[in-house]
Amino acid sequence: RPGPGRGGVGGGPPPRPRPHPRDRKPFVTFLAGKQLLITGVVTRESIAFATADAAQRLGADLVLTTFERDRERTEEAA
Repeated sequence: RPGPGRGGVGGGPPPRPRPHPRDRKPFVTFLAGKQLLITGVVTRESIAFATADAAQRLGADLVLTTFERDRERTEEAA
């Protein structure tokens, strides 16, 4: 016979329903403590910029690399 708090008949509260995925809070620490190397960030319109932006919002530490000729534009985008 189940005792109190075990979720059985007559024992404790019923299990809580899981939230729908769209109602869950974002997992902002998914990449916390990770170090990522991102190449190709030249402008804010680049795929690399969007990737770096998302990774940083998820807690990653970033290292950006570029060619010397694009260095100034990469620094502006960063």
